[in-house]
Amino acid sequence: AGWLRERKLENEDRFEYPLEGGYSILARLLLAQDKPAEALPLLKRLAGVAQAGDRKGDLIYYLLLQALASQRLGRENPSLQTLLRALELAEPEGYCRSFIDLGPAMQALLKQLANRRITPYLTTLLEAFSGGGARASLGQPSSEAAYNSGWSEPFNERERSVLRLMAMGSSHKQIAKEIGLSPNTVRWYMKNLYSKLQVNNRTEAVNRAKDVGLL
Repeated sequence: AGWLRERKLENEDRFEYPLEGGYSILARLLLAQDKPAEALPLLKRLAGVAQAGDRKGDLIYYLLLQALASQRLGRENPSLQTLLRALELAEPEGYCRSFIDLGPAMQALLKQLANRRITPYLTTLLEAFSGGGARASLGQPSSEAAYNSGWSEPFNERERSVLRLMAMGSSHKQIAKEIGLSPNTVRWYMKNLYSKLQVNNRTEAVNRAKDVGLL
């Protein structure tokens, strides 16, 4: 919250892509404060930017948050329609962690959808909430699952992409080019990773990530 106040980010601000990380935090903060009506338009803007940049992982994440916001507003059909769109994007690559990280609220929403229509992928996601076997089958190492579950802010798909490229020795400019972000945004992600991993530099971050199974 202090980071947001320092930068004076508000829901009505003109969207500036280099500050996407801040807007993402703001959206999650609004949801945590039970302000879904304020979070929803911001999440739609974030999803639009992610889609325009062809960043599937981020788009899925923002759609899932949209679905939760709509659910809290009592908009069942829009909520489930948004969830379906996220599932259609996620299934080909077997995304799992993006759903698991959103906890019981997402589990309940997936169950609600399963009452209307069930698919093998949806079944696997629901099973992943209760055990590590399904996570592993979708490419989620059990060590990562155990480590991620202990974080108040788990690692999202974009952060893990940046982390993998850091481990390959890519510079922040190379990372930016590889995943379609600005260098300033990559720097923001790297600082956020240092904070989450409780380290001070790139080498420590990569070593810590390897120790806990993130790499």
